[in-house]
Amino acid sequence: MKVKKIVVWHEEFPMKVTFKHALAERSTSSSIIIKIELEDGEIGYGECLPRPYVTGETIESSLDAIKTIITPMVLKKDFSDGVALKKFILSLHDDIKIGKNLTAICAIELALIDALSKSQKKNVYEFLGLVPQKSSVEYSLILSADNEEKIKKYVKIAKLIWIKNLKLKVTSSFAENEKALKIIRKYYPKANVRVDANCIWSVEEAITQLSMMQKYDIVSCEQPIKKEDFTGLSTLVQRFPNILICVDESLCSYQDAKTLIDNKSTTLLNIRISKNGGMFNALRIYEYAKQNGIACQMGAQVGETAILSFYGRVFASITGDLMFHEGSFGSNLLLEDVVKKKYAFGFMGKASSKARGYGNHLKIIPAIIEKYKMASTEIK
Repeated sequence: MKVKKIVVWHEEFPMKVTFKHALAERSTSSSIIIKIELEDGEIGYGECLPRPYVTGETIESSLDAIKTIITPMVLKKDFSDGVALKKFILSLHDDIKIGKNLTAICAIELALIDALSKSQKKNVYEFLGLVPQKSSVEYSLILSADNEEKIKKYVKIAKLIWIKNLKLKVTSSFAENEKALKIIRKYYPKANVRVDANCIWSVEEAITQLSMMQKYDIVSCEQPIKKEDFTGLSTLVQRFPNILICVDESLCSYQDAKTLIDNKSTTLLNIRISKNGGMFNALRIYEYAKQNGIACQMGAQVGETAILSFYGRVFASITGDLMFHEGSFGSNLLLEDVVKKKYAFGFMGKASSKARGYGNHLKIIPAIIEKYKMASTEIK
């Protein structure tokens, strides 16, 4: 089936709260939404969230890549099945010039999966030719170390609704981080706690911080140092065998995954669908990690709509053995999501990953996309 038309939106979705970590602070989610229409009239939606401090892409560069590089390759192209689509998408990733546009490739890919699976009257699992290993996903709650009162509040809520996995966004302050961990252990001693430094420490600072944090039984530390310091990451892997050293900003491309794993610079990969260029590349990264005995978790970009959340659930269900899962906050975080029915995790942090109908089965509200658009382009 051939692609007839592509519509691209730049969106600014307002959030209910301001989200802050070491690299950014935001009260809106800057996103790109893609709609692909096939020649048989079927429509599919995709999404990406370019973040310059992660992949180096901006909204502007991703929009340009979608319009001038990827769309001309997709229009009028005939995709027979999921195998053909996978081959095409991975060829984009393996192209030296095109492959750097990770989030742009992601948005196009997700829209194509949705549209083509609808056209073939298949759910996403059937179209991909992959079998789900689970029917639900258990999500984590994210906390920030710089707000003591909010930590107390949300830790108590997590315990009340049985969300056992917590991630703490830490700061450069040793005292602030230790106080936050003390609060968590006081109010929820059995929680699985991991920390995320978002590149904020030097290697020496990371050693000092983690030496303190291991007393509070943390499971992992995500991106403790600068993303390009693979040697420093290897040092931390050797120094802290009881703490998983997780990479996020360091891990964008498939080649990043190979280099990190081959150099023994990590013991846990944080895979995000948008950051890592879509489902096919994320699965390729996961498979390489599994072959080499490296654990994986599923991350999310702050402010994802139900579109990316859906594919996060599919990824978690297909793999079946991810250590932790993040995302699916939906309208708990966004002022308005793009779907009719609330699409967010609930009690125990759980959310369904079952297939319902063809494509991604989400009931998209075009009026919401139009409401928050900054710009749009239609390409035929």
